[in-house]
Amino acid sequence: MFAPFLQSHAVKSPTLLRAVSWALYNLGRKEFELRYFLLILVGAISFGAGAFWYKWQLLESDPVSLTQTLSVQTSPENIGMLPKGTVLYPYSNGPDIETYIIFVNSKYLNAIEPVQFEHRLTVAPLDGYSE
Repeated sequence: MFAPFLQSHAVKSPTLLRAVSWALYNLGRKEFELRYFLLILVGAISFGAGAFWYKWQLLESDPVSLTQTLSVQTSPENIGMLPKGTVLYPYSNGPDIETYIIFVNSKYLNAIEPVQFEHRLTVAPLDGYSE
């Protein structure tokens, strides 16, 4: 707004011209920095909101309950049962298969061991079927 006025009058004094140029340069630089700051701030807020939504999406989804026992297996030798009434939480669904999560409370911590997958985010689902 004042730039043309200041620059036209600053021509008479080289020192004033340098001061005005420096001020205009820094003003433009601050606006540039402010834009990047706002961009980073909006990105961080968006990331946080997405992470929050993803975390609570599981608990806000509509859980389902088994109406009959469900056989589950990891291999032909390892077959188990989920009792009728077990609550399942939707995780993902596809055209033919839906994947659910169950939460298990156990005091028998000596019956579990850590598993190392090649990729950290690997999911190893059980196959479920009803007889």
